[in-house]
Order: sequence, then structure tokens, then C-alpha cells
Amino acid sequence: MISLPKREYGGTIKAPSSKSDGHRALIAAALVKEGVSKISNVYFSNDIKATISSLESLGAKFTIDNDIVYVKGISFSNDNPILNCEESGSTLRFLLPLATHFSNSSTFITKGKLGSRPLDVYEELFSISRTLQFTKSEGKLEGGILEIDGSISSQFISGLLFILPLLKNDSTIIIKNKIASLSYILMTIKLLKEFNVNINFDIESKRITIPGNQEYKKVEYVVENDFSQASFFLSLGAISSLPITVEGLDMNSLQPDKNIISILQSMGVSLKIENDQITTKKSLIKKTTVSLDENPDLGPILMGISAFAEEDITFTNISRLRIKESDRVEAMRDNLEKLGVTLELIDTDTCIVHPSKLKTPSKTLSSYNDHRIFMTLVLITHELKEVTIDDEKCVNKSYPTFLEDLKTIEKETTYE
Repeated sequence: MISLPKREYGGTIKAPSSKSDGHRALIAAALVKEGVSKISNVYFSNDIKATISSLESLGAKFTIDNDIVYVKGISFSNDNPILNCEESGSTLRFLLPLATHFSNSSTFITKGKLGSRPLDVYEELFSISRTLQFTKSEGKLEGGILEIDGSISSQFISGLLFILPLLKNDSTIIIKNKIASLSYILMTIKLLKEFNVNINFDIESKRITIPGNQEYKKVEYVVENDFSQASFFLSLGAISSLPITVEGLDMNSLQPDKNIISILQSMGVSLKIENDQITTKKSLIKKTTVSLDENPDLGPILMGISAFAEEDITFTNISRLRIKESDRVEAMRDNLEKLGVTLELIDTDTCIVHPSKLKTPSKTLSSYNDHRIFMTLVLITHELKEVTIDDEKCVNKSYPTFLEDLKTIEKETTYE
């Protein structure tokens, strides 16, 4: 539990390394047969640590030097590896196909809500048994044609894309239904190309062709900085008395959460881009409708700053927010209510935030053990005299130094 006084923010902060890009780079490096890959600008969140630990269980070797990770690929088959995924959905969904390839049977340890998050796509391909704490998988892929439901999560498709190039047979993934977070699939394909793995994706027909018998080649790769985490500071700038600049961002990135730029602009936020920097400043947030279809992780902070808008903000395609580390729609509804703001549920996929001046809550705000809920609450309550939020350690999942980094842009101000 943490108690926070009234605060003022402004200045320049560097975006941390991307968790999404980091997972992908470390996994690809672990699939290199010969040589050692050098992965730089790695940020050691709990999720990234879980991926490294799980890959070690499969036989990969890692040497860490500050933010550089040297990776020697998987060199043996472990009979029944135990992979501790902690609460990382990326670790579980990316590595399950790999583990079944390298061993006959694999066991995954899961914590929090991860044990109940969907694995429907893999349950059609592998023999999977689950409890809340353990997931066991068996069965091997042989390539060929795979029909995959793309509407649940892009992580299933990315997980398959890592392993299918290593199979003897060619493979074709035919994506059924709407593709959730298309850009994450494009990120995976781009990353694999860095490792000399070629994949053809015809987006129009939703067919991915993966030649077999490919080999990952060792690389030196620099992980991109993270638009997902940058979104918190950019959103803070929109409601803070002083401008906030986030630096170290690649404007050519395929990261889906780069959409924070266009979304904030659609909300009327004053935003300036210069080289690798984005600056936002206090703005009159206007009435608009925001689709979270491609960017569910942006939901909490965008719902949070909507409390400061001049009129209602509508959010559509919110259903996937309910199957994250928490039910993020309910988490935001509950906490905003404690702050005097109404989040109205219209249907299972739509909600409206009715803005109102935030009041100091009489009750402790709940992070719901969700890093993105916690960070949102810290930022949107900065003008309140005193706020208590539970379970600050949940931020370690993605951004352990969040509070420390935030302190670097906090201004020394004496309040009445």
C-alpha cells in the first residue's frame, strides 16, 4: 500500500525498453542453433525475467551485462521442463508451442489470473490440461494448414510463428474471424526477419505462409523503447500543469500502442513530435469515441484521463480488457466511482466515461493487482491532497522503476 500527496509533474523522461519487443528478441535468440546473439536495451521487468527463466528451462543460456543479454540457443531437449511464467501471458502463449517442440511434455507454472486466461487456440492443437497454478501441454506440430481464430489474441499466432519455421514441412496459417491486434503479428514477422527467418503474410486473405527447414541466425539486436509505457507519461502531460516530453521513441515502430499519438490527438490533446521525442501539454479533452480494438492496454490510462474531459468519452471494443491481469473495465469503473466519476457500461463491448472533477477518495483505491491500473491511478490522482493505493508491487510486472522514474519529473512545490 502506498500513500501519495498532491504532486506536480513536468519535464523530460525517457521511455523504458519495450516488453513486447524484448520478449520476441530473447525468444528468437534462444532458437539460434550456432553462435551467440547480443540483445541490447533489455529492461528486466518480472515478465521479461519469466521469459528468460523459462527459456533456460528449455536449454537456452543467458549472460547478462547491465542491459545487454548474450543468448546461446537451446541445445538439448529436456524431458519434462517446468517453465515458471509468473503472471506473463506473453511467456505462456509464446513458449507453449516451443516447449512442445523441444520436449514430449511440458509444465507451466502460472500465477494470478494467468491460469484462467484463454488458451482456446492451443487447446485445438495440443493436449492441454489446466489448473489455476499449472498448465501441462503435450503433442507436436507437423506443419501443414492451421486454421486459427484470430479474434482472441494475436499472441497465439506469434507463438506459432516462432516454431513453425523450424519444422520439416511448410506451414500455412489461415486466420479466421477478425484479427485482434494485427500490428503485434507484424512486429513478430519483422523481428523474425532480423534473425533470417522469412514469413509471408497476405493481410487481405489473412493467410500466413511459413516455409519449413529454416534456421535462425545469430544477430546483434537493440530492443525498441516502449510506446505502451510512454502512453502513461504522454497522457499525464494532457492533464498536468506543465508539459511532459517522452524521449527515445522510434516513430517508425510497428508497436500497436504507437496509436497513443493519434488517439490523444483525436481527444484534442496538444501533441508535438520532434525526432525521437513527443511532448504533450495540458489540453481541453474533447468529446470523442475511442476504439480499443487494437490497443486494449491503453484502455486504463485513456479512461482515466477521460475524467478530465469537457464532455463524455465513449470507448468501444472493450471486451478484451476483461481478460487481462484484471477485469480492467470493472477495475476502472470501481476506482473512478471512488473518485466521483461515473463509468457507465452500455453493453459488453461499450462504455462511457462521464467526466467530473475528481474528489479525494474516502476509501483506498485498488490496483486489482494490475500494473496498468496502478500506474493509471497514480497519475490521474496527482492533484488530490492524499490518495492511498494498494499493492504497489504489482507494477513490477512490467515497469519496476515506474515510481522512481516518475519522481524524476516531479516538481518541488509547496501546496497549501
